[in-house]
Amino acid sequence: MEEFLKKTAGLYRKPWPLLLIVLALTIFFAGGITRLKMDNDIKSMLPKNNRERLISDFYDAEANFGPSNAALIAVEAPDIYSLDTLTYIKKVKDELEALNKTLPARQMAKLLTLSPDEGTKVIEGLRSVGINDINYEESLVKLLRSSDELQKRFSWDKAFADKVASGARPTTILWARSRAS
Repeated sequence: MEEFLKKTAGLYRKPWPLLLIVLALTIFFAGGITRLKMDNDIKSMLPKNNRERLISDFYDAEANFGPSNAALIAVEAPDIYSLDTLTYIKKVKDELEALNKTLPARQMAKLLTLSPDEGTKVIEGLRSVGINDINYEESLVKLLRSSDELQKRFSWDKAFADKVASGARPTTILWARSRAS
């Protein structure tokens, strides 16, 4: 350590060369700052074959379920608590909730190649199943693939249960890919 201190002591006597080197290195590395990119999305930190990432990508894909843009609705009124304003807000809320009930049915119908009414019937049945991210594969995928289980669980006729099950089989390729990796 003493030897290192003796050799570097000269730098303190003549600081200008050291200062110029540090300044040149600082300028050199500062030039790269403009090319730095920040990506703090948790999804980009997961491997491309991660099951959760595959599920998220499937649901985020506009081709499968349409755009998922959020909408903000503002109401400007002289008195926000007036009967007219509150009635209008309730009407807008009711219409949005009705739309929120029909969109999943339409997407389910499209995904399983069913009619819109059949898509509604499937969605109404699935609402009683209690599916979440943890039991998705064990519950929904197995349920939708099994005609017998659909008949037993929802009291559907055999023809409709067969149609749903046959439509669900090709849409679950995602699970085969996530298991293979």
